[in-house]
Amino acid sequence: MICRSQNNFYKSALVNKLMEADLKIAVGIPSFMEADSIAHVTRQVDAGLAGTFDPADCLIINADGASHDQTSRVFLETPTECRKEALVVTEPPGGKGRNVLRALEYCAERKAGALALVDADLTSITPDWITGLLTPVACGGADYVLPLYRRRRFDGTATNHVAYPLLYGYFGRDWRQPIGGEFAMSGEFANHLLRQRVEDAIYGYGIDIFMTAHAAGSDFRVTQVGLGRKLHKPGFPKWARITPQVVASAFAVARQYPFRTSVEERESVPPSIDDCQDNPNFDRGLELLAEMRLEALALEPVYRSWLGEESGEIEGVFDSADPKMSASVWAALLAACFAHALWAEPEASAISLAEQLVPAFNVRAITFWKENQRRAPEEIEAEIRGQARMFRENLERRHRKFERGL
Repeated sequence: MICRSQNNFYKSALVNKLMEADLKIAVGIPSFMEADSIAHVTRQVDAGLAGTFDPADCLIINADGASHDQTSRVFLETPTECRKEALVVTEPPGGKGRNVLRALEYCAERKAGALALVDADLTSITPDWITGLLTPVACGGADYVLPLYRRRRFDGTATNHVAYPLLYGYFGRDWRQPIGGEFAMSGEFANHLLRQRVEDAIYGYGIDIFMTAHAAGSDFRVTQVGLGRKLHKPGFPKWARITPQVVASAFAVARQYPFRTSVEERESVPPSIDDCQDNPNFDRGLELLAEMRLEALALEPVYRSWLGEESGEIEGVFDSADPKMSASVWAALLAACFAHALWAEPEASAISLAEQLVPAFNVRAITFWKENQRRAPEEIEAEIRGQARMFRENLERRHRKFERGL
């Protein structure tokens, strides 16, 4: 028996595939140095699986990047009803993406019917997350499931200013949390991902946008599920690594798909911003702003070359010791950079272009922090969505010029 709940999962063709699969349900937990948090995540995953499915049909996989804090040992020693498997991943280049891909390969080798991925540093995960993520796949209603969270206004920086605008503006998908870290997918979609070209940035923090952008560019069925509040270890200390890898991976995947000429609006999507106004990294953010402002100033000739006749958008932004980059200026620059990477220089190094964009990204991110310390969540959400729309408008204009050969 696969499912313990009252839902009749056996009506779909996918369920028949699940019944025939060597491994029916799996949850992968990629990790590196998470000995202090992985036991909690493992317990919640196990409770979600055992409460929804037959534990005999389920496997929990820890794909760990050879942590020296005994993450895998803590994982294996955590009592569970479901079976567990620890994979130690040592192939270079290492990173989250390498761990995720190893978990997907392991599941593909065993012909897994449905699988989910959750981060190892979560503190707010509950068993309902596992049920919510896997049920659409197990019911046969989706091949890829994205999360919908409520997050602090200072979290999700790469999501708000790069990933969401890209999915909305280039792929025409109104998917609010495209790189949230928690996903579910069918075995078919996992196999599809494993057939794609993988660049070095994808082996790191670019893995989430790699998966979601391929879902956006293909014909697989995608849905979003509400998971509630997301709390985990702060991402700010890892910005320097996360941002260029996300941007470079976005460039790399977008180059494989055509520009989508329409947007599927999701007006019913609930707000993603909660009412928490605490930001322990605010002072460090101001220090980063001062550093990034100088780097962006040095790169201003590059930004002007991307913007071309619209280079006035960047006029004076980095001159002040207290620079401010509005949503409209960022949308114009981001679109110019994407257009350059996709149409003007499609063979250029994605990671080099991403690294050039990062200083301006940081100026925009800290400007957003400063302007949104006390605003209402709905106002912040409106700004994020408006920024994505402006990115779309800028990119459409540049695409029309590209199509006319201008």
